[in-house]
Amino acid sequence: MGIRASHTQSFKGNRLRLAGVGIVLIAAIIHVLLISFSLWNHPGDSCGHASWGEWLSCLRQADPGSYKLGLLQLSSWFVAGIGLLLGCYLTPYVSAVVPGAVGALTIWLAAEFVRRRGAGPTTPGAMILFAEGLGTGALLLVGPVTGAWLVGFGMLRRRRSKMQRVSPDVFD
Repeated sequence: MGIRASHTQSFKGNRLRLAGVGIVLIAAIIHVLLISFSLWNHPGDSCGHASWGEWLSCLRQADPGSYKLGLLQLSSWFVAGIGLLLGCYLTPYVSAVVPGAVGALTIWLAAEFVRRRGAGPTTPGAMILFAEGLGTGALLLVGPVTGAWLVGFGMLRRRRSKMQRVSPDVFD
């Protein structure tokens, strides 16, 4: 009794891919809005140089917080691309290292924020600031990486479900 090639799994990774695409779209919209608001507050009228390098260096000097936020967003999408490739080609136990490491990094940064704050009394304002920082870190880092990994893992599941299974009787 061999394995039938016509029998496929009912779950082919479509739900994972749809969830991943949804997470990636939400993260992309949030990133575009953050960049838009950052440039709206600092339109760069004083940075009207001819080349991109001069404009970026002027923007970095004029508003270093927005510049660092842009670099953080760009690096998160780079790591998301790595997570997509790993999720698409490696087993889930190995490829889940990337989203897990990004989540651990976000938690470590939040713990570092609490440690640097000191041992004084915790005020409601400090708790709100901590929650905003943790939420922003999760949106900027964990969202794109996790969504891209889910898309890649869904593609892997779909590709594996389409593979033809051959019974051992074929080789007799």
